[in-house]
Amino acid sequence: MLEANSNLNRYAKIAGLAYLVAMATSIIGYIPNQYIVAGDLAQTASNIIANERIFRIGIASNLLTYLIDIALIWALYLLLKPVNEKLALLAVFFRLIETGCLAMGVTDELVTIRLLTSSIYSGLMETNQLYSFARISMASYASSFSVGFIFLGLGSTVFSYVLLKSGYIPRFLAGLGIFSSLLVGLGTLLVIVFPEFRKLFPYGYGPMGVFEVGLGLWFLIKGVSIPAHVGDKNGF
Repeated sequence: MLEANSNLNRYAKIAGLAYLVAMATSIIGYIPNQYIVAGDLAQTASNIIANERIFRIGIASNLLTYLIDIALIWALYLLLKPVNEKLALLAVFFRLIETGCLAMGVTDELVTIRLLTSSIYSGLMETNQLYSFARISMASYASSFSVGFIFLGLGSTVFSYVLLKSGYIPRFLAGLGIFSSLLVGLGTLLVIVFPEFRKLFPYGYGPMGVFEVGLGLWFLIKGVSIPAHVGDKNGF
């Protein structure tokens, strides 16, 4: 039992570290968005061309985030498997679909940069055509992001529910996870149906950020409190 508890705390610390590092890399990956000018394709294209290295660093940071997410999903599954293996596995499926969607979005980012910075494409199309294709690629990235965040919300909701049932962490923190995850998943779906809410919804991501940072710090500093009925289960 002591060895099992030690393993569970090890998985919790891996998950905590993954939460915090992924949050940092995702912030770096978000930096290039400041150069995107809504409604001004020419200015946006000029900004991307002038700041190509920054955009490439952002892309690399996003890819690193998704790699870390895989480690996070793995650690959460092992941590929550003794509590409810079926629900933990369902959460894994949701989160892996999310990660796949977001990773595909990075491909669209790379296509955008290649269209705008490669002499090959500038020799094949006029400037307006290049800008139009780049805009389509950027729209594809945004769509992948939206779909991915629906599955993020679903997966995180299930993980948070199992955490609530586990007794590993304070109930208020697990409850915040359920609320913020549902807000992200259902809110993103709402924006797909009602695009006019798009300007308001960025505020909906705030609670999710608070939850992930809070849970990451809790896992790293406090670890998990393991009830006897969980610690006695096999498989570790």
